[in-house]
Amino acid sequence: MTADIEPLYDLLARHIDAAGPQMTPLFLAKVALALGHALNDTPRALAIVTACAKNLEG
Repeated sequence: MTADIEPLYDLLARHIDAAGPQMTPLFLAKVALALGHALNDTPRALAIVTACAKNLEG
């Protein structure tokens, strides 16, 4: 992880902890949609979501 992204990681971790297990999926969905909207590039946002979904099998 690069130093410039670490504050984002830390903030996400704090909010995930605060949201708790039941609200974490909703929180992450809201974050993903807001970041996708801010990116203003739907194909790129779709590619990022697809990449993030890889290798999640436990």
